[in-house]
Amino acid sequence: MALRSPEQYRESLRDGRNVYVAGQRVEDVTTHPAMTASDFAGYIEVGTVHGEGSLQAQLLGIYRDYDFNRSRSLVQDILARSVDA
Repeated sequence: MALRSPEQYRESLRDGRNVYVAGQRVEDVTTHPAMTASDFAGYIEVGTVHGEGSLQAQLLGIYRDYDFNRSRSLVQDILARSVDA
């Protein structure tokens, strides 16, 4: 099989596959936010692959992109429920 262009690869992903995120069906895996990388994540990945980055750089990228406020809210909800019970 010959190498495909990026456009051909993305089109091959639009084959009607059943993909679910958080219980909801994803219509197009090539455009869904949970399936696509940010520009910053792509920058970190390219830098790491080409020796300009390190594991620390990757961890920093993950740390920057992580939604701590959402996690804090979830923990507070769980703790509130356990106190109420």
